[in-house]
Amino acid sequence: MRNSITLALLKNRKSLILNDIARDITRPVPHRRSPFWAAEPKTGSSITEVPWDETFASHINAMGYEMRASSGLREHAGEERLLPTLGGKMKTVRISWAVMVGFAMALSAAVASAQLNSGAQTIALNANLAESLSVTLSANTVNFALSAGSATNAGSAGITATTAWTLAPGRNSVGVYAYFASAAAALTDGAGDNIPSSAFFISDNGGASAALTNTVAYGAANAGLKLATVPITAANRSASRTDAMTFNINLTGGTLPQLPANTYAGTLNIQAQATP
Repeated sequence: MRNSITLALLKNRKSLILNDIARDITRPVPHRRSPFWAAEPKTGSSITEVPWDETFASHINAMGYEMRASSGLREHAGEERLLPTLGGKMKTVRISWAVMVGFAMALSAAVASAQLNSGAQTIALNANLAESLSVTLSANTVNFALSAGSATNAGSAGITATTAWTLAPGRNSVGVYAYFASAAAALTDGAGDNIPSSAFFISDNGGASAALTNTVAYGAANAGLKLATVPITAANRSASRTDAMTFNINLTGGTLPQLPANTYAGTLNIQAQATP
């Protein structure tokens, strides 16, 4: 006899339940001739012939098989298993072991591929871009060879100040300043002889020379010079500027023509400020 497995076809849910543990009524069935269908894997070439049933055919097609009718009749024998269905009637179905193995494998794959998702866990991200404002100088020393009573005593070298910033919204300008800590003694010999800030001149980016006689954001009163003011917009909140400075000391004013010979030293400061 040909091995077979009985399936209960549940019409209401259109599902197949294996009769592995169900109680059934088994009776031998003699050889007979009946219409049959061929169940063919859509991606393979082997064909398994099974008795025809519309509901069974639709399920086999859903599992990846194509059902096509045979033009002839098929001699087959085996055993029938009668099972009650949801409709209350007895239903007889026959299918070969080869088809059932393929069906079981497809069913297992479908169950295995079902997704199982965990709950989402969150990660808080915080990134801070701090404000910054800096000034760097191309050099830190300038020497002067003074001539008594001369208006022209140029520094030995120019210095370039680079001001860079990254600012928050609300800032509206960046100012760059040069200044001394004292207006009366910008440079001094330490013995009471001084060169005032009014005698010290800076030319910025090739412009006209100006004495440090203004009161600015830093330093002593009347001892500074604003080199630049940069308006800040959304387009330049992070930017930079350069100020190329050259220097001169004028010894023609007041008592400076009588300045005694000595070494005079002082400190010029360059500083930037973002406002407000």
